[in-house]
Amino acid sequence: DIAFNQQVTDVGVKHICALEKLTFLRLERCSKVTDVGLRAMCSALSNLEHLSLGRIELVTDLGVDGISKLRNLKKLNLFGCNQITAESMRVVARCPIIEYLNINACGVGDAGIAHIAVMRKLVHLEIMENGITGAALQHLTSIGRYLETLKMASNNDFSQHDENLLRAALDSLGSSCDLELAERTSLLRAIA
Repeated sequence: DIAFNQQVTDVGVKHICALEKLTFLRLERCSKVTDVGLRAMCSALSNLEHLSLGRIELVTDLGVDGISKLRNLKKLNLFGCNQITAESMRVVARCPIIEYLNINACGVGDAGIAHIAVMRKLVHLEIMENGITGAALQHLTSIGRYLETLKMASNNDFSQHDENLLRAALDSLGSSCDLELAERTSLLRAIA
């Protein structure tokens, strides 16, 4: 765990690459890590099951492209990696066994949600602060029954016209799904 170490650079990440059996890695807020380090790490650490890259603002779609090589990856945190786009979600969706995905504050939008809607192993999804609209809700209906946790607060682009889409998305969730949709409680009451 080297999270919050702002001295870690791509050179430091290359040293981590020697730990081939590593399964858990937190690089949160290692602000000097770039796409170069991420791609090298993904090529070398094929046993990773948990990867946390929260708030690494130099990571872009180019770096995330390497994540598709992590075939054992179950938990991925990209919180606040605000340089990634919906294209990164296309790559993430190719990781066959991801169960936990945090893409809060990434700005992947509706198109990004459309890409991850094929992830049938996903049980925990955090999509807060992504500027999604009712269009993303349609995509969530295809994975709703698999989810145990869905956090989508702070997406203020839902309109009253999205009531039917929100109702369908909520109906698709399993009965034991933990839902966080705090700021839209008035809309929830309207469709209850």
